[in-house]
Amino acid sequence: AGSAPSMSMYNRNQPRDDGDVPNSYFPKTADYGMIYIFEHVEGVVGTYPATEGFLYLLTTLIKVAGCPSDLGSHWRLRPGCSPYIEYVTDFILPRASGTARHVKPLPFLTVADEGRLTSRALEVVEAVLVRYVVPLALDRATLSELR
Repeated sequence: AGSAPSMSMYNRNQPRDDGDVPNSYFPKTADYGMIYIFEHVEGVVGTYPATEGFLYLLTTLIKVAGCPSDLGSHWRLRPGCSPYIEYVTDFILPRASGTARHVKPLPFLTVADEGRLTSRALEVVEAVLVRYVVPLALDRATLSELR
């Protein structure tokens, strides 16, 4: 008696014809760091402990320290938390939910693995939304002027 396929694959809304769709966004090279681990190590097994840990770290840092606008400004073209938020919203969540275009959905060993990864990713989004400081408008319009 073999093991049953993960229930997580049954909750995809529409059947997909993945024909020539790649399994990964990125080439199989360790130069991509966390993305390599996510795509080519954890994705093979169907569990994502390193990615979940990184998402937990992001959540905790954002909750405790906020998100400095100059974060990474010495070595990145785009400073701040935007690259990390985009990693979650444009890469992790679409792959975990099976809604990513041009790449196959993530395999999950169990429904619990799918739920944990999705939950960790959404915790990052929540932390950003709770801590986000809306920048002041340049013309500094008052509330009464906006009405």
